[in-house]
Amino acid sequence: LSDYVPFLTSKSGFPINAETWKSMFDFCLKQNSDCKKQITDLYESSQENVISKKPGG
Repeated sequence: LSDYVPFLTSKSGFPINAETWKSMFDFCLKQNSDCKKQITDLYESSQENVISKKPGG
């Protein structure tokens, strides 16, 4: 379970990829915790760290 913690608490410095999101959603659903805040935090941190890449561009 502790393996999930960095994905939920880290604001930066961790890779944003499909597995990260899947892990976070799975964890949230199981914990029935404040998913919206955690998802928002992860989304915002991803926006800060990901270089803009537009699909098909």
